[in-house]
Amino acid sequence: MSENAPFVPTYFRTPTYPLFLACVYFLFGHSFPLVTIIQAFLDTASCYLVYLISIKSGLLQRRNITSLALAALCPFTSIYACYILTETLSIFLFTLSLWLLIEGRTRSSTGCYWLCGMAMATLTLCRPAFVLLPAVLAVALFVRDGKKKALRYLLYSLFGFFLVL
Repeated sequence: MSENAPFVPTYFRTPTYPLFLACVYFLFGHSFPLVTIIQAFLDTASCYLVYLISIKSGLLQRRNITSLALAALCPFTSIYACYILTETLSIFLFTLSLWLLIEGRTRSSTGCYWLCGMAMATLTLCRPAFVLLPAVLAVALFVRDGKKKALRYLLYSLFGFFLVL
């Protein structure tokens, strides 16, 4: 909405966060404190996903705990969870995308790549700045896994990505 009358709607609102709020309000009623509680759970889940990512990356147990502590004690994410902002949801979707990508590589699971593509598309619809994330991750897959294997995983991810978009 514009700041001055006649308050004309703008095109700068992305659909993911309003849909998230609509689902919360539909299921539990119109409650701002409940939204912040759900965002606190999303922030906690993001911390756990950071921990799982560090485990899959082969770090020592001490470093896994350190990565969990750094994610949990970051003051910015804790503050964002207390306000009705897109940051908490976008951080969760970002860490979920990375975890699904790593899980897909570990298990050679096409389902994980499909879900990773869906999570990246939802993230892009939440924060448009992440629109280049699939391209960056595709380059990383090509460098790490080789052309043939990366292309197969990329096709599954793109299917999930475009299914959401």
